[in-house]
Amino acid sequence: MLTSFFSTSKPIHHVLMVGVAILLFIFKMLVVPHPGASQLGFLYPMLSFLVFLFSMAVLNFIVKRNGLTKQGTYVPLAFVFLCLALPNVFLSGRIILAMLFVLLAFRRIISIRSQREIKKKIFDASLWLGVASLFYFWAILFIVPLFIAITTYAFKDYKNWMIPLTALACLALFALVYGLYLDDLRSFLEGYVEWPSYNFTAYSSPGLILPFSIILTLFIWCASRYLILMGKAQRKMKPLYFMILITAVIALFIAAVLSPIRNGAELYLLIPFLAILISRYIEKSKSQWFKEMMLWLIILLPIASLFL
Repeated sequence: MLTSFFSTSKPIHHVLMVGVAILLFIFKMLVVPHPGASQLGFLYPMLSFLVFLFSMAVLNFIVKRNGLTKQGTYVPLAFVFLCLALPNVFLSGRIILAMLFVLLAFRRIISIRSQREIKKKIFDASLWLGVASLFYFWAILFIVPLFIAITTYAFKDYKNWMIPLTALACLALFALVYGLYLDDLRSFLEGYVEWPSYNFTAYSSPGLILPFSIILTLFIWCASRYLILMGKAQRKMKPLYFMILITAVIALFIAAVLSPIRNGAELYLLIPFLAILISRYIEKSKSQWFKEMMLWLIILLPIASLFL
């Protein structure tokens, strides 16, 4: 059974997932007609794919290091296959890069609860989020979990509240110098802020509406179950669970309401945190057949999307 096979974490699991991901990626880029692929060539999507694989490793490290799930491989499994089901995701390298920096910031945010090097972690997280916003402006909203972490674990020192502003101010200064160096500061600033788009024409495609519907259904189902698990969790773990859920909700809000991109790639922002919710549900659910069905659905989704 799939749940038994992926309930442990061994090198074979990761090699298998990466191998399948590479095969599906090559098939999507070379065989399936892809709007925009001819203009971008193969190099750009390939670089995006490599950043995607590195993001998977970062996400897996965060999960294992902080005990967000048990020692299975459900998180990287859900992350890889749900992302591969999204059309155009590897043609949107800016989102993939932004999400990598968000994950690096998320790693530092969660580690604040250890009460060690708090100021350094707050500064690092703020800086990573600032860099992420340079690639995808609305990624800056992921600073909300950082302030939740400060409120929960480091609220006594008022200086901690000023560190994010200081880090972002430093980054803004470097960005302004860069814009002045190019002698095109106005264009740089106009290109930095990306306004939302509400043109959902692309969602009329079966190749997009299917993964969108399944991802949204999985989020609603697993988030509701996650709330129940959070209520039963130990008191010291509840703030951590709350932070993960809030981060997932922010990701959904950005993708659904604020995204300037409407080709399916914006859903990539949600997948890492949805993968954590899915993993927790599978680990805690007592319905064996439902867990099996969910895993098969996730694995077969990118394959089915190739033929739509």
